[in-house]
Amino acid sequence: MNAIPYHLLALAVAVCWGLSVNSTKVLIDAGFGPWAVLALRTVLAYGLLIFLSPKIFYTNLRTEVKTALLGVALVPLAHGLQNLALASGQSSTTAVLTATAPIFTGLLAVAFFREFRFHWMSLAGTLAALAGAACLAADAAWIAHLPEIGLWLALASAFGWAVYAMVLRTLGSLSPLLALRKCTGYGLLAMLPFYYAEPTTKGELLMDAWNLGNVLFLAFVSLGLAHAAWHAAVRRIGEEAASFYTYAAPLAALAVGVGLMGETMSWLGILGTVLVMAGVVVAHAGLVRVALAMTKHG
Repeated sequence: MNAIPYHLLALAVAVCWGLSVNSTKVLIDAGFGPWAVLALRTVLAYGLLIFLSPKIFYTNLRTEVKTALLGVALVPLAHGLQNLALASGQSSTTAVLTATAPIFTGLLAVAFFREFRFHWMSLAGTLAALAGAACLAADAAWIAHLPEIGLWLALASAFGWAVYAMVLRTLGSLSPLLALRKCTGYGLLAMLPFYYAEPTTKGELLMDAWNLGNVLFLAFVSLGLAHAAWHAAVRRIGEEAASFYTYAAPLAALAVGVGLMGETMSWLGILGTVLVMAGVVVAHAGLVRVALAMTKHG
């Protein structure tokens, strides 16, 4: 069976995830609160996932606790902190810094699994990504005159994605869509205190067709259908091959942010972007080598 359509599907999903960062930035600039955007997105996506996922509403206590932790990592940590970063920074810079999640995943693996060791490629990639983050920070503070808090929030969001990835690997044979539905529900409950603490977003903003379209894209396409399509692609071409396409996400957000949304990036920011992306690729390659070595010796 021809696997090319599934490679294209994985690429399309990655681009969709990148564009979701731009879409969120559009809504925040239109007057939506960061947590209001996330609340709308999560509620609508949860409704869709009820129809897409297996109709199982309780598994066992251990699995429910894990999916609850998964939800906290995904919704208030990964998406919530990313939205806060977008409120004070650019979508292009936020997307690039969030892409450092694989490096944080490696650091967590070293911290929690004694047999896991950093490959020299992972160390080199981490140092390159740190240098790139420093360049992006200098570009934001000295040239674009943006608050530095947005950069720290983007990196914190990347850490949230790393926690999500680590917990996800412990769920074993649980259906991916069921896991996503459950963690979305628990994540929605976890983010409600932040939503209610935020100034109220005006409901009439949803009367604008452009705003409504972005909300529907974030909920149904980026969070709901995209995850279902991603799991279909992974089943056909494998996780390692599919993960290669995730690097297209920050590049898509960067292209749209700079090319269509009027965001700026100096030569220092471009250098930082190259260093971060190259560092993530190299670090991830080192992590894969260590994982393969552990499998052979295990």
